[in-house]
Amino acid sequence: MIRRGESDDDYVVCVEIYNAVNPTSPIDLAVFDSRPTVLIHGSEGYVLVKESSVAGCAYTPVRVRPEARRRGIGSELLVGASNEARALGLEALFGHVNDTDEATLGWLTRRGFVEVSRDYEQVRELAHPEAPSTPPAGIEVRLSRDSDLDGIYAVAVEATPDMAVAGIRALPYEQWRRESMHATFHVAVEDGQIVGFATLTPYGAVADTLEHELTGVLRSHRRRGIGSALKRGQIAWAAENGYRRLITWTQSENAAMRGLNLSLGYVERLDEISVKGPLQ
Repeated sequence: MIRRGESDDDYVVCVEIYNAVNPTSPIDLAVFDSRPTVLIHGSEGYVLVKESSVAGCAYTPVRVRPEARRRGIGSELLVGASNEARALGLEALFGHVNDTDEATLGWLTRRGFVEVSRDYEQVRELAHPEAPSTPPAGIEVRLSRDSDLDGIYAVAVEATPDMAVAGIRALPYEQWRRESMHATFHVAVEDGQIVGFATLTPYGAVADTLEHELTGVLRSHRRRGIGSALKRGQIAWAAENGYRRLITWTQSENAAMRGLNLSLGYVERLDEISVKGPLQ
């Protein structure tokens, strides 16, 4: 019953399943432009499998249509995902559960998964216009250029392990490039060197919303207001380009970023629980 996704038609099935599970935050086929590994169970469920930024883990979100649950489909997909993870030399599985989805959390707990962090959804409704960014002295904040990618990645390599989730590190460069193909980067530059960056990506198929992903600053340049300047630059740019809101998820342990976002007008609520578990 389980097949590996290979064609556009297979990825269309994944989109349809995802949107049935998450009708308020739909996606479109562009989410699968990088052609990630997916295992599909008929037209009822799928699991995406890729190396996670959490060391030694595969990221394996399982999606099953609500009407098809309690038939063992999720369990079959989790076993298939575990086999893929073994082939990648990985030792564990990682994913997220909505904080109100007690049934799924219980299902995972019974399979040996444990909570590793809690994520807060933070949303910023945009005014038109927004105040422009005012960077610290000697720092320029601008949109990235193609020639900036290596510098952005170098900052990501240094900044990612400092995030609140234990054991996290930057993805391998080629995977990072593939997964960043739709990203908009703002960079902070000092004397020609990229010292920080902030990332915006499409929020599925919700055309008026963008999602914040990683914001990183070199250790040598922290506590100078560069992160704040990057965020303000993103807010002003998004408003200028007609977007209505920005959304992000921030770990409960990441008090600095949560506080920065709140100071910039973001509103938060507990939303997701990150879990890690053994191969099945």
